[in-house]
Amino acid sequence: MPTQASNLINAQPGPAVSPQTWAKIAAWAAFLVTVPSALWRVLMIACYAPIFLWGPLLLVAVVGYWLRRRCTDPAQARVGS
Repeated sequence: MPTQASNLINAQPGPAVSPQTWAKIAAWAAFLVTVPSALWRVLMIACYAPIFLWGPLLLVAVVGYWLRRRCTDPAQARVGS
């Protein structure tokens, strides 16, 4: 009966990656190396801007809602009396 260790030693490798796939990967890597770093900074800022601006924009929206919904007539403010 084969042991677990012998199964690992005699295991067949998975499907090999074709040379065409490696050529595509190498071509993309060569392209990405030539892209200027300024473009990556712009992409990073564009992706992170909504995260950084979420808090301030939410605060502006809440204050705007409060200003729009607040009661300006003192007679309407006294509901219980």
